[in-house]
Amino acid sequence: MPAKVKKTIPKDVRFLCPPSPKTSWQKKLERISIEHKFWSWCGNPPLNDVHLCGHYLKNAVRSLKAGDIKSTVKFCGVYSHVIADIIEPGHAVFDWAIDIFAPVSFQNTSSEIFTNKECLRGPVNIRGYSPKILGENIKQAEAGAIADLIEGSRFGAALAIPIENALYSDKIKKATRLASSAHNESAKKFADFLYTVFHLAKQSKKDSDCRLDLCKYPHIFADISCFCRFRPLVDIFLDPSYFGKGDFDSYSVGDFILNPLPLALLSEDGRKIERVHGLCVLPNGIGNEATVDYLLVPGAYSKFSARVGFNPTFKKSLSFVSAVFTVLGDGKELAVSKPVKLGEPPVHIQAELGKTRILTLSMRYSGKFSSEEQETFASCTSAAHGVWAAPILYTD
Repeated sequence: MPAKVKKTIPKDVRFLCPPSPKTSWQKKLERISIEHKFWSWCGNPPLNDVHLCGHYLKNAVRSLKAGDIKSTVKFCGVYSHVIADIIEPGHAVFDWAIDIFAPVSFQNTSSEIFTNKECLRGPVNIRGYSPKILGENIKQAEAGAIADLIEGSRFGAALAIPIENALYSDKIKKATRLASSAHNESAKKFADFLYTVFHLAKQSKKDSDCRLDLCKYPHIFADISCFCRFRPLVDIFLDPSYFGKGDFDSYSVGDFILNPLPLALLSEDGRKIERVHGLCVLPNGIGNEATVDYLLVPGAYSKFSARVGFNPTFKKSLSFVSAVFTVLGDGKELAVSKPVKLGEPPVHIQAELGKTRILTLSMRYSGKFSSEEQETFASCTSAAHGVWAAPILYTD
């Protein structure tokens, strides 16, 4: 295809997807995509394609500012293919991974079928959808486009096995309906991109005080206890002391679920409990860290801010536990909180982001614990959840 374009319409070569940049950062992203244990099961993340967000965004805005509508449409059109490919369920998860969790029947080899999720051309209808602006300047919009790709990839991945099961069961209409939801999501993300291009093109150059709520920004990795479902929870925590309560002979649903409760922190003066908006994290054991990683665009935002502490709903038997919260940029320490004890008010933490590309929020239990304390911690039915309240990125 590129060869045909180069031969027949040489001036249109600029619209083709550019090759990956030969930078150490790009190589690191590609290495992460291949090596990370989570992605090896769930498919290849779009990290190696994030350079396309900035490329097509800048070219589309530049063309529109120059009054070249045709080129603007072409740049946006090619980018729509990037979005559609990444959200396509058949691309979001490796087929060999699907075969592990949704295998075809091997009892009768003659009944085995071969499916192609990508051929399900379901209808698209996003009537009434109001597109959002991805950012108030090019770099912030690039960060928003990256977030859309990561979110979209996970949306498509969640549909892969249901679609496969529907195809195995010969429920083609159901499979098509599920595929439609992926196509609709692609269309919404493309609408966001188009809307942002027109917004930026008509905007005069100015500094923006736009803020980014990390609770709404998709993380790329998380290393967190299974009590938090291996990811940061938003605005809630799961109470492990609820698990296993009830009459097991009756197999009540309540016996097998964790009770979601509102996320909370002590007030600044420590006198009352306040509900907060934020991330709930829990290390996988007293000697481990709970980490959350985000992919940033250098220069889009300059600072990070949050309040950190423990969720005050805990057993008094854990009052000996304290924790340190750390903000890292590309593995380097940017800010560290003082040790916060269970039952103490939260503390504020701020960091200068500089040229950070991967932002890491880390919580670890601090201090030396006696054998008795470690045993108490391991046997406790409650848990010492850490809280990143109102974690935001912002500019000066």
